[in-house]
Amino acid sequence: MGYTSVRKCIHIEIITKFNLVHEKEWTGDTVSNICKRYDVSRKTYYKWKNRYEEK
Repeated sequence: MGYTSVRKCIHIEIITKFNLVHEKEWTGDTVSNICKRYDVSRKTYYKWKNRYEEK
């Protein structure tokens, strides 16, 4: 796995986190349903959301 592959994975992860955190605003769906779609726990959702809001 080269350096470019690692950067691409990190970039995809950042986009995924951004989409996950904002999907509630965009769709109005419940946090539980969004977490199921992204296969993350609600605890992780709120951790990422809080980190994003701090910035």
